[in-house]
Parts: sequence; C-alpha cells; structure tokens
Amino acid sequence: MKAESLEWIQSFASTPHMQRVFDHGEFGNILDYYRMNSFIYNCSSALLSFLAYPLENKDVLRVGCDLMNWFFLYDEHSDLMAPHEAQQLAALVLDAMRNPDRTRPAQECVVVEALRQ
Repeated sequence: MKAESLEWIQSFASTPHMQRVFDHGEFGNILDYYRMNSFIYNCSSALLSFLAYPLENKDVLRVGCDLMNWFFLYDEHSDLMAPHEAQQLAALVLDAMRNPDRTRPAQECVVVEALRQ
C-alpha cells in the first residue's frame, strides 16, 4: 500500500518544481528537504492512516494514505502561491469535492485533479 500510494502521488509531479521535489528533494532550504524526506519517503502518511483506522480494511487504509499524500501535494503547491492564488485553488478544490464527476479543464492545477480521483 505504501508503494502504491507513493506512486499515485508522484504521478502528479507535473510542474518542474514538483518534479524536483519528488526526484531530488529540492526545496527552498535544507530543513524543507529533510521535512519532505521524512514525510514522503518514510511514509508517515501510511503510519497515520494505520493509526487512525486500525480496524479498517486495506481499501480504507489506502484512501487514508492517499489523502495524507494529497495534503502534502496541496501544501507544496499552495506554499508557492500568493494569497489570492491560494484562495482560488481552495475554491477549485471545493468545487472538485462537490462535483467529482465533472470533467476538469486540462490547464487546471494538478492538485484539483488529484483530489477528484
């Protein structure tokens, strides 16, 4: 499950910044690099999922793991945005939650498509 979830979230590394984050851990400084490694490669998302849902089946645990990884993706994208851009992204995310069957525009941020999936 850990490997599957990591592969899924890495499939959204479409921007040059996110590709560098996933490939090399390139953040603004060394502390961010270690934070990313701790979160993604040690998969604290999987551990959190297991701890949050100890009696659930594998499918529920996978969704929990994917959700924690999605939070990472959203955070990394929104960190690079101006406040008004982050608010626009939040509105798109809410729209994707409310309308998961709606086809998303091709130019829309990958964070929204990741959530929709």
